[in-house]
Amino acid sequence: MAPKTRRGVLGDAAFHGLTLLFAVLVLLILGGVIVTLVAGALPALTHFGLGFLIANAWNPVTEKFGALAPIYGTPSRSPLASPCSSPNYARSG
Repeated sequence: MAPKTRRGVLGDAAFHGLTLLFAVLVLLILGGVIVTLVAGALPALTHFGLGFLIANAWNPVTEKFGALAPIYGTPSRSPLASPCSSPNYARSG
């Protein structure tokens, strides 16, 4: 294996710096998304309490609301729906 040239060492350092920069940028964006989601959910959580996350009722007349059905329904149905949306499934039906 040939020894690294000065250009190769500089290229490695630049690549390392760029990947580190973008990794930190991804984490900052993810943190921003989490902060935005929590800030958007705070009014509902303060009004309905943490029981909102585990309650199943959705009754606008009595103002009893719960998010259990959408929270459970989305991840439980996605594995079933994903194969159905593939082009191969549509052709085989």
